[in-house]
Amino acid sequence: MKKCNFPTERCPAYITDFISLAVCYGAKGIRVTKEEESAAALETARHTDKVPTIIEFIIEQEADVWPIIPSGRGLEEMLAAEEICRLKN
Repeated sequence: MKKCNFPTERCPAYITDFISLAVCYGAKGIRVTKEEESAAALETARHTDKVPTIIEFIIEQEADVWPIIPSGRGLEEMLAAEEICRLKN
């Protein structure tokens, strides 16, 4: 699978720096770029009790993330992995 670490036609340039935005609002910002960084980021957030913590997960464009809200739909139309499999069959 192709990583989305640099701009391509299929993967536009990274625009918003959510970490800097979090810091501007007085929060702690953590960017996770590898799956093995997830546990440490969550643990850091759990132990940061004086300010909110924003964790940004940079994932592959093709990655399946569950649950998912289809584009243009509302929260009440959220789908879980099991529902996607059922719809495909």
